[in-house]
Amino acid sequence: MALASAVGDDLFDAYAGVLARYRRDDSETQAWLALAYARRGYEVGDYDVRPEIEYASRALAGDEPGGLWVLSLAYPLAYLENAVKAGEAFGVDPLLLLALAREESRFDPRAVSGAGAVGLTQKMPATAAMLAAELELEVYDLRDPGDSLLLGAAYLEKMLERFDGNLALALAGYNAGPGNARHWIASFDTLPPDVWLLLKPFDETRRYIVRVVGSYYRYRQLYGVPDGAPDGGG
Repeated sequence: MALASAVGDDLFDAYAGVLARYRRDDSETQAWLALAYARRGYEVGDYDVRPEIEYASRALAGDEPGGLWVLSLAYPLAYLENAVKAGEAFGVDPLLLLALAREESRFDPRAVSGAGAVGLTQKMPATAAMLAAELELEVYDLRDPGDSLLLGAAYLEKMLERFDGNLALALAGYNAGPGNARHWIASFDTLPPDVWLLLKPFDETRRYIVRVVGSYYRYRQLYGVPDGAPDGGG
């Protein structure tokens, strides 16, 4: 029986709060907190993976980051079935969709940004309405994980096609809009994408690209995608 089942959610949260404050920078403590939250979530049917991602990420940043089990908590296969379905529909790697959702919302289907973007893949309502019309999707809910991943995959596929499969540029378009991405390309002309990324003026978008690509690399590393497999597209 997991700790949460034995003592109840309120007491578990209180215990976890004390443990979180105790030796806050200790990697082992953070790793066990991540595992405790993961087990609590699985047992009570709560798929909020934000605590386990947070604590596992802290553990990975410490002096003794732990093994693959800590990595798997930091990069969970949340909503995998929905990601596979959306990826197959639009030729986008499901692991890329998971990396995107991890960085956009930490897999919180109810997430709403300050700008008004909603759901796992953080789509603006107007953009979602445009995509839904193109897909002839009459009924959808941005807070529904399946709908959010489907619309996110549709938009990412558009960006990959628009930027000739270049993942960095596609993510720039996803985050800041294709118009901004085209403007940056024109500004830096023929520079290769890695150099372009270093010189790009919008720090927020640059950090976003690095985070998503980094998460994508971790997902591929963890879940058995062989070296040399295609990036981004299915």
